[in-house]
Amino acid sequence: MAHKRKNCKNLSFCYSIPENLYNEVQNYRFKNEIEYRNEALSELIEKGLKYEALVERHKAKKKRERVLV
Repeated sequence: MAHKRKNCKNLSFCYSIPENLYNEVQNYRFKNEIEYRNEALSELIEKGLKYEALVERHKAKKKRERVLV
């Protein structure tokens, strides 16, 4: 469950990830010169959500095309 800390506009929660994903996040962070790990994680989550939305739109488009044929 997320909670909001005093003097912080963002929600906070604890999440455990496998070591290989942690290393990937760290690599992304340093490659892109991101100061804080939470910023890198937020950026990666945002990109992943945008990608998921794109995939869903593509699936819906393909489904409509099959119906029209």
